[in-house]
Amino acid sequence: MSESFKTTVDPLLKDLDEKKESFRRNVVSMTAEIKQVRGRLVSQEQYFVKESIFRKEAETKAKNMEVEICKLQKKLEDRNC
Repeated sequence: MSESFKTTVDPLLKDLDEKKESFRRNVVSMTAEIKQVRGRLVSQEQYFVKESIFRKEAETKAKNMEVEICKLQKKLEDRNC
């Protein structure tokens, strides 16, 4: 190999290697970020499931109370008649 060819190729190889390392670091960083986002998403999904269950229970209790109030009102009306 001629000396001029070596001096031209070496910087190109060095630049390519630096770009490859930079790309690898970016991939590792993005992978970590994706894991964090997935973790937050799972937490949010669990929260929404719990909130949905809580809401359904509250709605059921409210309906039961409504039925009980209607029964009590009817009893009161029957007593007053």
